[in-house]
Amino acid sequence: MVDAAIAPPTRPAPADPRDRAAARSDLRIALPPVVLVVAASVVGALRRPVWLDEAYTVAATHDVGMAFAAARGSMALYYVFAAAWGQVVDSLLWLRAPSVLAGAAAVGIFTVAVRRQAGEAVARWAGLGVAVSYLVVRYAQEARSYALVALLVVGAWAALDRGVEDPAGQTPWRLHLLCCALLPLAHGMAALQLPMQALALLVGGVRGPALRRGLLDIGAGLVSTVAVLAMGANGSGDWLPPLTPDRAWALLSTFIVPFPALGAAVLLTTLVASWALARRVARAGRGLDRFRLVVPLAWGPLSLALLLAVSTVRPSQLSRYALPSIFGLVLVLALATTAVDRRRAQAADATLPIASLAMVVVLGLGGLAATTDAGEPWPEAARVVAEGARPGDVIAFPTADARLPFDAAWRELDAPTAPGVVGVPTELGSVRREVEPAPVDVLASEVGTAPRLWVVVQPYMHVTNPDLVARPEVRAAYRSEQTWDLGDGITVELLVLR
Repeated sequence: MVDAAIAPPTRPAPADPRDRAAARSDLRIALPPVVLVVAASVVGALRRPVWLDEAYTVAATHDVGMAFAAARGSMALYYVFAAAWGQVVDSLLWLRAPSVLAGAAAVGIFTVAVRRQAGEAVARWAGLGVAVSYLVVRYAQEARSYALVALLVVGAWAALDRGVEDPAGQTPWRLHLLCCALLPLAHGMAALQLPMQALALLVGGVRGPALRRGLLDIGAGLVSTVAVLAMGANGSGDWLPPLTPDRAWALLSTFIVPFPALGAAVLLTTLVASWALARRVARAGRGLDRFRLVVPLAWGPLSLALLLAVSTVRPSQLSRYALPSIFGLVLVLALATTAVDRRRAQAADATLPIASLAMVVVLGLGGLAATTDAGEPWPEAARVVAEGARPGDVIAFPTADARLPFDAAWRELDAPTAPGVVGVPTELGSVRREVEPAPVDVLASEVGTAPRLWVVVQPYMHVTNPDLVARPEVRAAYRSEQTWDLGDGITVELLVLR
């Protein structure tokens, strides 16, 4: 006993040099894509103006319960996080920072996972392609849940792959369970990735403990989905019009690259690459290799097809809902382009990977568009009012879809005079989601005898803006002094008492 008490502690086993080499290889492959997506998303976050959906996030920092109720459970996880995050600093840039970090983490984990599955060449080009792709850059710079969704989806697929490779390992399965359970809480539409994972397991020929554990984790995600639906999430975003062939094509031809002709060419290339990969799946034996061939198809083109199929019943054809599919689609492309470059190198001793470079350049045009997009000019609308407002002025918003982003832009200004808001008791800059404008007839009756009236409108998607200025009582009392047409349908009109 004495000898045991004084015995020196057992030294931990030295780290396996192969593990250190693998970690260095992961870092070398993942660092360039991570740096690229961080640079692009930071530039976009610094210059892109606030818009309606981000104003919802700002509102959540004031009242997360109201945001939760308005979203009907969808994005619940993100709203709870944003409400806590926003207590530190209340600026829009601060609220965007988690998306930058989540986007970078998603790209890094994706690149490392692909290296383990398909080798360094595929990982290098897949990582670069994802890092500069339109949707990844677009939503890594925005204070919304979609970058978090991308991170959870990438984490779920990466953990599933490690679990199938080593069914006895516990850490990958715990991570997989966590990601699957949280996915629907980050956004209800993200749950479409869950049946795709089940498909990959079954078609990939996975058997035994890995199949059982994978399906159990996916089942936990489906339970979360049912819980979110029970909270009413299916009614969130129910304003989309029914899916038609034209609307389906508009999504398919622009969500990879936001230029219809180029996007259609990329989509066609992806379909050809998917067909070639499907033929490889048909020839592969059951097991890990077959599973890894099925994953890009299930993650990318098949999950996109599922989104469109769901949209025929419940319209959901928004490009941001297809963000998780981008990772699988780019992986399909990277597998194809690296194979082309490999054959070229063998046939003609060509070392320049032209096909893979072309893929990254084309996808990078989308990332460039996301970084340089001017966005909706709500800050300019707020500045117009701030620079022209006088004591006694009032301002009217016929719809909440104009009031919320205007509020979010106004709070960033140091305006000396804030017009009173017609029809609601809250001050400009309050960003309260629960505040609904009064009906237009009430607005018209409450304008009263204010010397000057500002009217801010934007015809936003499903919303029909009631024409306050056209009301007989308003036309009789006021004349139009000046109108600012700021773009994206946003107009500011100044009316002066007759």
